[in-house]
Amino acid sequence: MKAILCKIPRALTGLIVFFFITIGASAQWTAQTSGTTNSLRGVYFVNATTGWAVGANGTVRKTVNAGSTWTNQSTTTTQWNSAYFNSPTVGWIAGNGGAVRKTSDGGTTWSAQTSNTTQNINSIFFFNANTGWVAANNGNLQKTTDGGGTWASLNSGISNDLFDVKFVTATTGWIVGDNGRIRKTTDGGNTWSTQTSGTTQRLLSIYFMNANTGWISGDNGVVLKTTDGGTTWSMQTTPTNDDFYSITFVNANVGIAVGQNGTIIATADGGATWGIQTSNTGSRLYGVYFVNQGLGWAVGDNGTIIKTTAAGGHTWTEQNSNSTQTLRDIFFINQTNGWLAGDNGTIRKTTNGGNTWTTVTSGTPEDLRSIFFADANTGWVVGSNGTIRKSTNGGTTWTNQTNPGSSTLRSVFFISSTTGWVAGNNGQVLTTTDGGTTWTSRNTGITNRDYYDIQFVSASTGWVVGENGTIRKSTDGGINWSAQNSTVNDDLLGVYFVDASIGYAVGDNGTIIKTTNGGATWSQLNSGTGDRLNEVYFTSAATGWAVGQGGTILYTNDGGATWSAENSATSSEIRSVHFVAGGVGWSVGSNGDVQTYIISPLPVNFTSINANSVDCSTARIQWETAGETNNNHFDVQWSTDGSNWRTAGTVKSNGNSAGNQSYSFTYNNLAHGVNYFRLMQVDNDGRFGYSKQLSVSGACDIAGSELRVYPNPARVAVTLQLSNTALVGTTARLVNLQGHVLRQFTITKMNESLQLTGLPAGTYFIITANRQSYQIIKQ
Repeated sequence: MKAILCKIPRALTGLIVFFFITIGASAQWTAQTSGTTNSLRGVYFVNATTGWAVGANGTVRKTVNAGSTWTNQSTTTTQWNSAYFNSPTVGWIAGNGGAVRKTSDGGTTWSAQTSNTTQNINSIFFFNANTGWVAANNGNLQKTTDGGGTWASLNSGISNDLFDVKFVTATTGWIVGDNGRIRKTTDGGNTWSTQTSGTTQRLLSIYFMNANTGWISGDNGVVLKTTDGGTTWSMQTTPTNDDFYSITFVNANVGIAVGQNGTIIATADGGATWGIQTSNTGSRLYGVYFVNQGLGWAVGDNGTIIKTTAAGGHTWTEQNSNSTQTLRDIFFINQTNGWLAGDNGTIRKTTNGGNTWTTVTSGTPEDLRSIFFADANTGWVVGSNGTIRKSTNGGTTWTNQTNPGSSTLRSVFFISSTTGWVAGNNGQVLTTTDGGTTWTSRNTGITNRDYYDIQFVSASTGWVVGENGTIRKSTDGGINWSAQNSTVNDDLLGVYFVDASIGYAVGDNGTIIKTTNGGATWSQLNSGTGDRLNEVYFTSAATGWAVGQGGTILYTNDGGATWSAENSATSSEIRSVHFVAGGVGWSVGSNGDVQTYIISPLPVNFTSINANSVDCSTARIQWETAGETNNNHFDVQWSTDGSNWRTAGTVKSNGNSAGNQSYSFTYNNLAHGVNYFRLMQVDNDGRFGYSKQLSVSGACDIAGSELRVYPNPARVAVTLQLSNTALVGTTARLVNLQGHVLRQFTITKMNESLQLTGLPAGTYFIITANRQSYQIIKQ
């Protein structure tokens, strides 16, 4: 069951390459070769390329190329548990037996320091080059004010093992440890006061964004948050009971915690919701570090090092439905008000987006298969043995409606509060035009196959799908039905049309089919899975999800051409998925599972992006927006393999605007062969997202085949010499480095003159009608 009432159509216009930005595609963590099988306990990076990982048996590994390769810097057999660096040259490592070592040359050499303890040190932290602390077992705490030359004992006030220490100023800091212990100091560690954690679990890691806002992670899925400097701590809901050994935040919204069984959870809303990310490892992860919103590493057992370039990621977060029944369907009319239905007459209602669900008395013990609301008050639910029930008070009470049949009903859909349809077993389709007071059985031409889903895009046009690839279409409100050729024999369990032409159906064995002509023809898509898919939902012509067996969630942003698996918070079968405007969605399934999903839209509407080679070594990236709010800047990222990215430059936003804005960036160091570019758009709140990748060749003859510009550099004018007549009569533009159009002119002959008089010295570009870019240097 789906709701065309809530679909989000989006007209896509533009000239070159279209793309969509959300909080990021599903976060991808990729394995790196650490060169060791020893357990790695800590990781620290000083910039996007240079970092260290430390661990058991004296392991110290360093990278200077973002983790592509790691080199050995170990000189001992000590287990190192923590690392901290103030610069690419100065840093410390700490570990078992009170061991502390310092480097002043980037780890080439290490000198031992006397830490004043023999306890195992679990964490080391420096506020500046001189002032630092170490936290160790049995409440042992040490401080230095001379860069580690000498260390003095501090009285932590507890004898529990301490696992982490963090300071936000030279005086204000926190320590966390065993039995839920949190202590705070405001005098550099001379005295400590107890803070109430509300838990007795081990607290293993702490991170503060500022003096007020911080988070703690620990055993059994514990994550705590404070917004008042730790005076109060609140328990946050996480989707797992795994132990979390390290937590970090890249801004006030986006955070990551790593731990047991390779588990990684992420939040994009400051911890209000957490979702699981796929780490691609089962090894225990002890440390995580991010250098910016998009680049981070995690380390753990067996020499594991993994890297991501998308911290926020799409996440599905588990919610508590207050039921263990199999849930068959879910429906929301907006981001807060929704209902779910399931076996044994189960109906639940939420008024806060699914944070809490209350029991509703359905008045029937039958399994309920589908639920639909036309508005906040008027809704229907259908199920086994021909059950149809209606509510007119938002689901508080339900009354029975008369069904002329008794077959199990599997789908209900309404186009208004009066006009609707239901479909079910034995080819049954019922229609109503009076809100269900009367239901009329319609002949679809089938009585020996079950229908599983029905949808209409108007009062007249709709489709029903079912067993053995069955598809029927009606163009008269469901009175008459004609067969369509689905091209498959698998049971079709879900159908969704974004308009009268474009539609999708899903079913057994990972089947996904698509039509672009209202079902006259259907083509099979590659889902990449053999799992049964129970439902499909699209929020635009390009963006959609399919859900099913084994917790499967598939996502597409190119109209089904490609599908990628998203991180699901459940392994149980997902029966239904539903989205509303604003990019908020939910899914339900077996064992009472409910998940919620939030797309955080970035404040930019893009219309186009293109990249062209200007000469042997130069590329020009141009993009246009059609409205900006709260946008801060764009990072232009470059790669030679499409996987490892570095920021080539930053372009500031032109500011809030409702109209079109043009941007450009010139990259002057193309590698030979294929070069890849993408944009990372960052808003004022630190949220970010990526464009699709563009590729440019570093070959010398890419941009010079149709037009040659000379003299170049030039002082007064340049000549545009055409190699053929293809561009004669077309419009070209002269733009500056900021992408602003300075002149627009028509090419009228094979040798066109362009005056540069009045332009200041600098770099300019001629953009032709075929979107080629040609650089001009004005002297």
